[in-house]
Amino acid sequence: MSRAGRAIRRRGATLIESVLVVVVVAMAAPVTLQMLREGEEARLHASGVARASTLATLVVEHVLADVSSSQPGLGPAALEDPDAYLDSPATGLRARLATTAAAYQAMGLTYAVTIGPLTAPDGRVSGDAGLDRYRTVTVEVRYRTPRRAVVVPLSVIVNGVDDG
Repeated sequence: MSRAGRAIRRRGATLIESVLVVVVVAMAAPVTLQMLREGEEARLHASGVARASTLATLVVEHVLADVSSSQPGLGPAALEDPDAYLDSPATGLRARLATTAAAYQAMGLTYAVTIGPLTAPDGRVSGDAGLDRYRTVTVEVRYRTPRRAVVVPLSVIVNGVDDG
């Protein structure tokens, strides 16, 4: 065989080599695809947690501002009637946050606010008006990833009694 013939023969792949490449790729592809799916899920979860934390913080900051406010209808007394505080058509927390929250809702996030009863500093309801001065306000933001529903809670303890 001539020198040129040997050079051509060395550059070509045999059928066995080609089959081995196909087998290796076939074995690696499912693992690679699974890793890509898991990476995508982790990315979606991380961005969802960041968005949910931002929305929860936004809501809590509004509650803290309302509790600290001396405007009529606000202050600690506003939390005595959670339904009115949250859902009054023009002045409730949800109505005031509607424009801002709409951007988050467009991304698939929803939020719920829970206002707890007056409690003592240790967190229990003692029944003593002198001790039961605090409320726990919890904001839960929910969103979905392709595989699961996620809830991100944020709680804050506020002064629940108007000292003014």
